[in-house]
Amino acid sequence: MIKELEGEVVSALLDLGDIEYLHGEDTPTVGPQQFRGIELNSHAADISELVLWLAYLQSHYTINGRVPPSEPIIPEDHVIERRDAILDYDVTAESPYRNPRPAAPWPKAGFIVGNPPFARTNKLRSLFGDEYFDGLHSAYQDTNSP
Repeated sequence: MIKELEGEVVSALLDLGDIEYLHGEDTPTVGPQQFRGIELNSHAADISELVLWLAYLQSHYTINGRVPPSEPIIPEDHVIERRDAILDYDVTAESPYRNPRPAAPWPKAGFIVGNPPFARTNKLRSLFGDEYFDGLHSAYQDTNSP
């Protein structure tokens, strides 16, 4: 939908006689680099980036015809960070959640779409396991433990 909006803006610019837009080397365009995400599961992050890549290419060619998009489509540093969104920790042989602490800051965003686990507070321990749940409360001590 954002790529379609870009097409409407380009059409309006052309209607107003701004043909430089089409020939500028530094012309800004909408692409996957404007989308950010955080996903712990590497496989899910890879699928998310693939979906962004395919949707971008499909909309790009629909709007721009045969004009190829700039490369790379997905930057090498990824648009989906592969990490836990709320908790950082050290993984050791003794414990997968040693030294729990609040997660690194999230990328800057104009808006956030999330898919959190929709569980009641009294179900979180059984959903995440004792060590992760205790790590959350250690890292975020201002929360109440059920």
